[in-house]
Order: sequence, then C-alpha cells, then structure tokens
Amino acid sequence: YLLKMQHDLRRSQQHVSQGPIVPPMPDTIVYENNFPQAWYSFDRKSNEMVKMPGRKLDANEILEGFSQLESGCGGICAQYTAVITDGATGSIEAETIYFSPATLLEWIHDKDNQH
Repeated sequence: YLLKMQHDLRRSQQHVSQGPIVPPMPDTIVYENNFPQAWYSFDRKSNEMVKMPGRKLDANEILEGFSQLESGCGGICAQYTAVITDGATGSIEAETIYFSPATLLEWIHDKDNQH
C-alpha cells in the first residue's frame, strides 16, 4: 500500500515543475498475523520508500530501529496501529498504541512469543 501511494504521488506530480512533492514518511513495519511482513523506510537520497522483506526482520533489529527517542516526542519512540474486524458483527475498529522504549521492548517480546 505504501509503495502504491508513493507511485501514485509520483505519477500525479509529473506535471509539477517545482520538484518532488512526495513527503518523507516515518519508518513503518507492516505486521500480518503477528509476523512482520515488511519494513518500509524513506531513502532521502532517492526520495523514495524502500521495502525490506519481513523474513529478514528480527526483534532486535526492530527494537534497534525504533527505540531511539527524538527530542520533542514526549518519551514516545514508536506507535502501533491495527484495524480489527469483528467476525460476528462485521464492525471495524482501529486501535493505536504508543510506546516508550521499555514498553516497545515488552510488546516485541510478547509478539515473538506468539509465533
């Protein structure tokens, strides 16, 4: 989805003379069934999203990439957003969790133990 959005933004800007309008996006890991499917990061040199397959990801690498605190973030180093469909009612709910480095470590450890 992220790469398609990037492609569509690039295609729409072909007639724009001011240069690229693709905004930098934060690093994103896509999970499916509690397993990381891909890590997307923004390459500032090429001004594009780069995809690293999930099979190359492990908990330590994810923790290293996301546990650094940036100034002005109020102790938040990462967030998790999930879309959940209730099988009985069909209703869709979104869930967002914000992490400090310590709570991210706990969450990743729990995810690893669910595999």
